Amino acid sequence: MMKNPTRRPVRRAVVAVCAAAVVAAGVVVGVQSFGGDDGSSGTGGTVSAAEFYAPLAFGGSMREVEHYDSLADAADAADAVVIAEVAGVKETRLIEGDGSDRLSMLGVVIRPVEVLRGSLPASDEEELTVEFIGGSADLDQTVAEMKAALPEGRSVWFLRAKAEEGKRHLDELKQAGTTPSDQELAAIEGDKPYYRVVSSQGLFVEEGANVVNPVAAEDAEADPMITEGEKYTELSELVAHVRE
Repeated sequence: MMKNPTRRPVRRAVVAVCAAAVVAAGVVVGVQSFGGDDGSSGTGGTVSAAEFYAPLAFGGSMREVEHYDSLADAADAADAVVIAEVAGVKETRLIEGDGSDRLSMLGVVIRPVEVLRGSLPASDEEELTVEFIGGSADLDQTVAEMKAALPEGRSVWFLRAKAEEGKRHLDELKQAGTTPSDQELAAIEGDKPYYRVVSSQGLFVEEGANVVNPVAAEDAEADPMITEGEKYTELSELVAHVRE
């Protein structure tokens, strides 16, 4: 059932945890999140999905390289669009820049239930990790809170494989006659095991009687892709639309 367009769900106010960052592939990755030594599940289902995803919300200062006007455009740009369940959270790596610059990367471990568009390699069909920027602050409390709030419901993820992005970036440099720097090569190598959402637009969950994007910034209320996704009351309706 579609919602009355004048009754779109009200977004929760969320605090941005970190600023935008650019990876070697030249793409802004998502924002903060999770962690954990083994990515194991917490209590699960004791709080809302929106509460779990709140630490991932993009702030108004985030500037993303990619933006899509529709679900179809985002699906075409994704390596895979999947229905998935959250299985855990974990800290993936620490990226060190110039001087004292440090950036903690965190991952949401998801278990794909169905691939709606695109494909996944066999190694990622049962479980994969979507990486986000965690920031430079101590993440212990955020990690603990997120592990204690793993949502039980399913979600729809528009994913890009970082390994494939790295290959494309190296090919572009080669065609341009440019030699990648050691820092670029190290970043691409570190990216290989992980995925990212195509942009902050690329995640939808069912929250109460609404389908919502829990990570887009408050100023994204007029975003056409998010508006398109949030017009549904059930995730199954969004799924059917993406399959078309």
